[in-house]
Amino acid sequence: MAQRILVVDDDVNALRLIAYALHREGFETLTAKSGPEALQILSETPVDLVILDIMMPEMDGYEVCRRIREQPATARLPVIMLTAKSQVEDKVRGFQVGADDYVTKPVLPAELIARVKALLARASYIAQPAATQRANVITFLGAKGGVGTSTLVVNVGIALAERKKSVILFDANYHTGTIAMQLGLRPGPGLAALFKDAAGIPAKAVTSALVPHASGLRVFPTVPREELAGITIPPARTHQILEELEQQADFVLVDAGACFTPHANVCISRSRRVVVVTESDPLALEAAQQTISALMKMDLHGAIVDVVLVNRTRSATVVSRTEAEQFLGMTLAGYIIPAPEMCFQANRNRIPIMLAQPGNLTVEQIRELADYLARG
Repeated sequence: MAQRILVVDDDVNALRLIAYALHREGFETLTAKSGPEALQILSETPVDLVILDIMMPEMDGYEVCRRIREQPATARLPVIMLTAKSQVEDKVRGFQVGADDYVTKPVLPAELIARVKALLARASYIAQPAATQRANVITFLGAKGGVGTSTLVVNVGIALAERKKSVILFDANYHTGTIAMQLGLRPGPGLAALFKDAAGIPAKAVTSALVPHASGLRVFPTVPREELAGITIPPARTHQILEELEQQADFVLVDAGACFTPHANVCISRSRRVVVVTESDPLALEAAQQTISALMKMDLHGAIVDVVLVNRTRSATVVSRTEAEQFLGMTLAGYIIPAPEMCFQANRNRIPIMLAQPGNLTVEQIRELADYLARG
């Protein structure tokens, strides 16, 4: 099948000339005379590469490229900027908003074709390792707030690290995340700046933002709350971060909080498992049931949905494992017995229970859960 290229230019003659040259080389072409028209085409039709003019009315090429990079479906789409603007600062700005190549008009058709073929070849080369190196992404989603989702993510991560697995914890619960706090870690300086940069986050910056822990875990923490004020983080940024993290570990465990936020949905869409965390009371179980129902209506791309019940307090009225499974209509992946004092000490001392009480029965149950989740 011929590779499809979208050419965007408000100059009809330029559109016709470029499309003709591409067609002669065996490419299928689509054309757009404006930025909004190009974005509409990209939302409806998959393409392999975009040739994008900068100087256009209504929306210039810089803005079009920026929007291309913000959408998960097109975040890595190859973009060549083709323009009469030849100043160094114009080229720098083009690369800053995400362009892969920059060609100054006038350009010979042979040179443009050569650049198109080189960029398509490079994109194909990069895509192949990503498919084989993708980590096992597991997203943990609370049925409601306060069920112990973050605590479970941290301790399952340590259990996997004990098995000599490389593990990254991704705190995608941006506004209330506590992963770093539970581990006694501080996000590195400048983390908020990564989210403010309209051009996206370079792969090296994602790696630099990871904070190591003595257990062997690495953590991509949430932005400190005082620095997050006034920042709107697009879902595409979460997609970009997760895509880079997937290539750096055996497992990426995502704390998605307790809501179907756009960021949580991005993580769910890239996961091999989605773990719904609930606790032993009727309201939490009902919330878990609603969460499972909502997940089943989503396109999970084959992901497995599991439920873990965490008993956070001792009570004579806790729901048994059998009762919970009957209510939910599915087998629990894990049933964690109460350990309130141990969890309190862990949070106070910033030492997870997996490390503070390695022989405890609750810890053994977490290890069993980790082994189950690791099986694929």
